[in-house]
Amino acid sequence: MGIQLESIVPWGRNAEEYQRMFDLNSLDRSSKILDCGAGPASFNAEMTEQGYSIVSCDPLYQFAAAEIEQRVEATWRSLLTKLRPIDRATFGTIGSRHQNSWDRCG
Repeated sequence: MGIQLESIVPWGRNAEEYQRMFDLNSLDRSSKILDCGAGPASFNAEMTEQGYSIVSCDPLYQFAAAEIEQRVEATWRSLLTKLRPIDRATFGTIGSRHQNSWDRCG
């Protein structure tokens, strides 16, 4: 039995967040990067646009882009409401929940 799209809550991060989370320096960024479990992150697109070599993989990618987009739309509000109890310090410089929602789901 394969994964069911209905059981996934897709969430991704942008290039700035990845660089902070993994402390990516210029040498790291100039290496080939494999992003496993990438989900709908914009990291690959942003870094590729800047000339870096990124390969993203995720079981989520077995679904069509339109299906993934529909699942993001169906889940992001619920996910953000679950983040409310988390202290703002947890977000650090990533920003507020509201900003996160617009960054990811616009």
